[in-house]
Amino acid sequence: MARIVPTSRAIALGILAALTLLSAWVLARHVMSRRIEPTRSAIAVLAERVSVEASDSDAIALLPTWSANERWRYEAILKRVGAPPDRLLMAEPLELWDVEGAARLWVVSTHDLGARYAASLPRELELEHQEDFGFGVSLRRYAVPASRVAFDFRRRLDAAEVSRLLPEGAPAICKWNGKEHGCGSDWWKGVWAGLNEVGDTRRECIFVQPWPDRGTLRLLYRNVPLGATLEGRFGLRLWALRHDEGSDVHLRVRVGPPGSGAPDTEGSEVAHLCIERSDPRWLAFSADVQDRGVTGDVAFEISAEQSVWRQACLDARTRLTGTDAGAP
Repeated sequence: MARIVPTSRAIALGILAALTLLSAWVLARHVMSRRIEPTRSAIAVLAERVSVEASDSDAIALLPTWSANERWRYEAILKRVGAPPDRLLMAEPLELWDVEGAARLWVVSTHDLGARYAASLPRELELEHQEDFGFGVSLRRYAVPASRVAFDFRRRLDAAEVSRLLPEGAPAICKWNGKEHGCGSDWWKGVWAGLNEVGDTRRECIFVQPWPDRGTLRLLYRNVPLGATLEGRFGLRLWALRHDEGSDVHLRVRVGPPGSGAPDTEGSEVAHLCIERSDPRWLAFSADVQDRGVTGDVAFEISAEQSVWRQACLDARTRLTGTDAGAP
């Protein structure tokens, strides 16, 4: 059988066809990427829509968090309407815990990921409105179930009495300066609330680092409305997970009668979590406190045998029953 040898012209035509196909594929990829890449104008139009309708009871979530474009726009909206700055949510996945207290939630999505993130949101949220602004930018507004929170410990950090119980000697008292409880010259000895990297995402929580070794950091809240349950979240910050030093961290929650100071007595401990030093989880806890009276003193105690780099984060609330809160 005769062998067919392609001519130079045929080879050239083949190369030209391949280059044409490659160019078309590159152009298509470029067009698609431009289509879903958020533009400043699309973000601005969306932000204006939120600004017109926003109220002081709203929260705004930016998803995906790695593309939280122009956060300043949404921070300005919340400030203008008088909503707390911590209503700008950066947690992923978003939990009902993160949204609680708001009446509505605006979800800003980019890179054509709006539908995907909508499917991952808490099922208790009720979709009220959705809109596409082009370039992969979309907006959804949800109604949030009525809050059942009786007392929010993070939001009322100013009411806490913070001290460090040393292995020997008298406790060291921390002083509130309007932003944090100062417990020493080093910043990490302070107790403050803000955005922290915990549970593999960014969440609002109370920064707590036990110090010194075998000592205890204690946050005491007096005469707190107890409701039915005392619930919370606790986890290690990213910087703690990046360091091998230090030991496991313990959180103990105590409840006592009003005026008692929630001391370490039999039956006062309602929750105890131990987080291993390499555990990245944002752990939940819940305690039944409805038989402990209408109000009580609540103490959170954080300790570690070896406290170096044991930076942790705490968030907690007391919650009413559905009947008490007027909810079904």
